[in-house]
This record gives sequence, C-alpha cells and structure tokens, in this order.
Amino acid sequence: MRLSYPLVAAALTTVLLSGCGGSDDSISSDNADHYTLHTGTSTVSSDGQKTLRVMDNSYDYIAVLDDYSTDSAATLDFSDYQVVLIDLGLRTSSGYAIRLDKAEEHDDYVRIRFTTLIPAAGCTAYSSAYTNPYIFEAVETGKEILFSEDQEENSCPQ
Repeated sequence: MRLSYPLVAAALTTVLLSGCGGSDDSISSDNADHYTLHTGTSTVSSDGQKTLRVMDNSYDYIAVLDDYSTDSAATLDFSDYQVVLIDLGLRTSSGYAIRLDKAEEHDDYVRIRFTTLIPAAGCTAYSSAYTNPYIFEAVETGKEILFSEDQEENSCPQ
C-alpha cells in the first residue's frame, strides 16, 4: 500500500495543531471555591453606581464594606483569597437582585458569572422603594478575576 506524502503531512499537521493550546480559555477545573460574605440592598452604599470590584487585601475590604454595612469583616487569608464586590447600583424597585451563578477557574484567571435579576413585567408585588443590591463574595484564588453578566426576570412573589 502506497501513502501519499501530502495526505500524511496534512494528517500530522492536524494532530500536532490540535495539541496546541490555541486558546487561553481552557478551564483547569470546574469551579473556584467561593462563598458569600455579605449581601444586602442598602441604599447608603458609595455613590449608587453599578460597581464590580476585586479586593486583594484586608484594608480595602474593610474600608469598602464600611460603605455598605455595619457587618464585621470576615477574617480571610488574602494570600489565598480575594473579595469580589458586585453592586448593581441604585435601582427603582425591590425586584432587583443578584444571583452568583459560577466561579469558573481557568488556567490564568477566574471568571465570575452572575445574573442581574430584574422585576418581572407587570408584577406589582415589589415595593417601589429605591434599593442598591450588592454581594461580597470570597473567592479562593490569586489569579486575575474577570466578570460575565447575564440578565433575567425575577419571578413575581405571590
């Protein structure tokens, strides 16, 4: 049986290229360890603007938390953890909320995936008071943290 050199070369090239990591987006494990430190809807936080923030030291964490809550700061080892703040900013109803969906660990970074829940159309069960939904999340990583946001309707409470 006689093999064609161009065919063999094409097959080898395909095999070799498939082994090259052409993307930095490879996931090294499903999820980074994380847990919620503080959550609320305080209207006294910072300047009412939507904020995504990563804090890698206790000084920043304590100072920022003080703008949101009278809660005591959790004790964290910042050589292992970073604190993520997701703040939706000032909203016109109690129907807004944050759902943290996943903390995906990749080779070079962790991607925090969260969903902004908005009031269901036609739902009158939510108060019209201004709120500022926020969440402080501890993420066990020293890698860069990136964010991805989705949006969906919050179900109407009965």
